[in-house]
Amino acid sequence: MAAPMIRVRFATNRNRVAGDLLFGNDFEGGSPNRYVTGSIDVVRLSNLPDTGWTPRVATLVIDPPMPALVANVGSSTPAVAAAPGATPATGLVAFAQELSTAKATAAETAAEEPGFGLVLLPGFASTFRDGMRRAAQIAFAYKAADIFCFSWPANGRVNLIDYRADRQDAERSGGAIADALAQFFAAIKAMPAAKRPAINVVCHSMGAFAFRAAVQAIRAAHPDLVTTRAFQGALLMAADEDDDALSDTARLGPLLNLARRITVYTPAATSRLELPRS
Repeated sequence: MAAPMIRVRFATNRNRVAGDLLFGNDFEGGSPNRYVTGSIDVVRLSNLPDTGWTPRVATLVIDPPMPALVANVGSSTPAVAAAPGATPATGLVAFAQELSTAKATAAETAAEEPGFGLVLLPGFASTFRDGMRRAAQIAFAYKAADIFCFSWPANGRVNLIDYRADRQDAERSGGAIADALAQFFAAIKAMPAAKRPAINVVCHSMGAFAFRAAVQAIRAAHPDLVTTRAFQGALLMAADEDDDALSDTARLGPLLNLARRITVYTPAATSRLELPRS
């Protein structure tokens, strides 16, 4: 029997490196706002809980640039050195559009609706390869139809110095993540409500801090986009955030509008905030 394999779509503002690591733990060109999107196949080689999934280096694909859908998010300069008026191809938009098309096709043919999609922001000490294999592991375990991962340049080392450095890089990555999310929010907003796909966002550990920085960048540049119900659910898993962040519009408060349901997990307890269905 063939080993299970998951195609992981991704965005990253990490620097490209030679060899199997693919991306390092610095910003590409020294700019946190430069990012690329693409995909890679990740195969399950064992039942080990974390390292059982392995990215296939030869399957790495980097997307070409595409015209910008939303301008000037998180920075006054283009996110990448692309053609004038262009931004990195947002695999996140293609991700949403494919799920939307599958949903519409199912409705027309009375077939079973497609499964849900996941957007993952990995946490502290996650390398690019860590992010890809954990994305595949989560997608497989929860039977997601598709998964997208934004890998920001965490150092991949567990100690206090690197924790502090990762926290700075997570916040500085807010502009790049905001650009990708803004394209996604704009695409969702343009879809009829009946065609909007079921997509959940998972923020693990320091990924929640990076997500907060991104949402605030979008809120500052395009406040209309953070009022769109883009996510079916939001899962804040052992989030590196204040316990009252959801009550503050300057922190994670906008998530109350962006997601229908919010689940907050801590090692001591799990709580769920159910938002009204509308």
